[in-house]
Amino acid sequence: MRLDGKTAIVTGAARGLGRACAVAFAREGADLVLLDVCADLPGVSYPMGSASQLAHTADLCRARGAAVLTRHADVRDLA
Repeated sequence: MRLDGKTAIVTGAARGLGRACAVAFAREGADLVLLDVCADLPGVSYPMGSASQLAHTADLCRARGAAVLTRHADVRDLA
């Protein structure tokens, strides 16, 4: 699957599955918007991604030719 000319938005992009998805999209030709909260959250018992991890994900994607925009964002729906 080639994604040339497409843009993917990836949440949780600093580490784990989010990073893996971002790199896979980049490998297939997509440009990326990478989002992660980059902060500890109350009630979450596992470590959250950090700003440096998000930057590393961006570097991995750029190395595969993707244009990348990163943002620290909380996209949870707390309602």
